[in-house]
Amino acid sequence: MKKIIAITIFLSLALAGTSFGATLLAAAADAGKELQATAPVNTLIGKTSKGVRLSATYESTAFAMVTVHVNGSKYYGTAYDSTAIMVSSPAGDINAAFAAPSTSVGATAFTAGDGWSAL
Repeated sequence: MKKIIAITIFLSLALAGTSFGATLLAAAADAGKELQATAPVNTLIGKTSKGVRLSATYESTAFAMVTVHVNGSKYYGTAYDSTAIMVSSPAGDINAAFAAPSTSVGATAFTAGDGWSAL
């Protein structure tokens, strides 16, 4: 839980000022990688644990993030405008269905109709 919060804070700082409506989706082979800033060059922002994937949708002042373990059964997500950690248990191949949130707004990205609930 602390790692999700730390990565969320660091990613929000790193992504401030980026292009409108961009997404980040790590492939299964990218699990356990580092997130580095471009300025100052190669500054470590954070890294995921081995086997953990991270995806994000972000705008200039907003973001939503989802994470999953390649051997896990649940997605965990949060957004800039939410104080809750959201959880979802999708059916089928959890890694094949892993995607970046549809929007950076938490109430829209993590709906009960899509199987999300607050922890």
